[in-house]
Amino acid sequence: MEIEQKKIWVRQKKQEIPPHVLEMGLNMLFEEPRDIFSKLKNSQPLKPLQLEQIIDTQEDLVFVDAIKMPYTAEFDNVGFAKQLNPKLNVAVKDILVEEYQVYLHRIYGFDGIIFPISHLTKKLTETFIFMCDSMGMLPIPIIENELDLEKINSIELKTAITQFNKSSLVKLKQSREGYISKC
Repeated sequence: MEIEQKKIWVRQKKQEIPPHVLEMGLNMLFEEPRDIFSKLKNSQPLKPLQLEQIIDTQEDLVFVDAIKMPYTAEFDNVGFAKQLNPKLNVAVKDILVEEYQVYLHRIYGFDGIIFPISHLTKKLTETFIFMCDSMGMLPIPIIENELDLEKINSIELKTAITQFNKSSLVKLKQSREGYISKC
């Protein structure tokens, strides 16, 4: 159900902002995503923050759970919050169904994307991870089982693969480092 709803919201957003317009916006970005790897590595488990709360946050690392959210103007709060708080690092948790969403999250100003991969093929998982990485955002795939882990084994990620849970951060060995989350 969530995946189908997410596809509907992506289609709606594409009608509002066609992909070619989004690509032009990417070319006009002046601020690079912030490197959130070291902050994640040294942080306590994160709790999601509502978009309307992000401007007032005093934290320097937060994540927004966008899985059940349509792509509305509220997402602009991320960019505003980062201007007000230069130390703020923001990740988004979302169900990725199209490459368009990765571009969209980059435009909104997110520094990383936490995303489940159980519904994705290995090729699409690699594509999303590559896109995040090439745009300077930290890819944080959610690993739920061994099959999910196999989708990542062939990928050389730049950041440590880590599993988030309620009590601690548990590192998993990989050829390079990336993040795995159970947020």
